[in-house]
Amino acid sequence: MRKLLTAESAKKQDTDLRLSSNSILTGTKVSSPVELERALRMPRSKKYLEYTKILDTGTHHSNKTSLQELKENIQKELPEAAMGLLIGIVSKCYLGAPYEVHTLDFFGQIIEHYKVGESMKSELERARTLAKHHNYMCIEVYSDRMVAISDDGTAAIINK
Repeated sequence: MRKLLTAESAKKQDTDLRLSSNSILTGTKVSSPVELERALRMPRSKKYLEYTKILDTGTHHSNKTSLQELKENIQKELPEAAMGLLIGIVSKCYLGAPYEVHTLDFFGQIIEHYKVGESMKSELERARTLAKHHNYMCIEVYSDRMVAISDDGTAAIINK
């Protein structure tokens, strides 16, 4: 029989197991590559999906506070260890022609929309084709892998 962990016992074991409403491990502390991969495979919450959808609204371009809030809310959804590896998020752009994809760059702290054929940073360029695919809402680009997120929050890891 499995023993249920209380929040207090989880802290004692140095594993913060706070679950959001859609089963993603939020703020998860991981200590091994296996635990990190397991955490990255967890479905993303509805709230996370909403945050990635608003990248197209354009309000974050001119408002630094709004951009910072957006990034902080996305970071809350991902495992703590992954944040050091996250380069950015690439997703299909719905602004219409000539735009194709947009990115949230965690280094430069900017949202940028890219036209068809316009080159992106090489680290993010590898996610472009997947981001345009109708099966994926967005692609999280890490230094050592990509995680394709479906519309229902399902996560699929693609190793380099």
